[in-house]
Amino acid sequence: MIEGIDDDLYCFANAFIKENCEGEDCIHKHHKYPTLDQYKEEYGEGWKGAVYCHCTCSECTTECDAKGWTTNEYGCLHNPIIVCACTPFGKPPSGWRPK
Repeated sequence: MIEGIDDDLYCFANAFIKENCEGEDCIHKHHKYPTLDQYKEEYGEGWKGAVYCHCTCSECTTECDAKGWTTNEYGCLHNPIIVCACTPFGKPPSGWRPK
């Protein structure tokens, strides 16, 4: 079972390496919903799979596809947040933003 550390981080040691998690100090921690930059930093390579996008423009009045989390990264013409869809946690919850 993959152990969550907090709302943003998880530990994969228990599920895949069979080691105990040390919480915030865990050397096996990763972001649940990493940005493309966070993914590259944590895994040493770029993410090549699907991404989730969300419109961050509070004054956006267009009918953009990215008002909610979407896999259509071209759905928003303003300033979407792009998050990798690469963890067992799936798409981020409503209102989530990267730290």
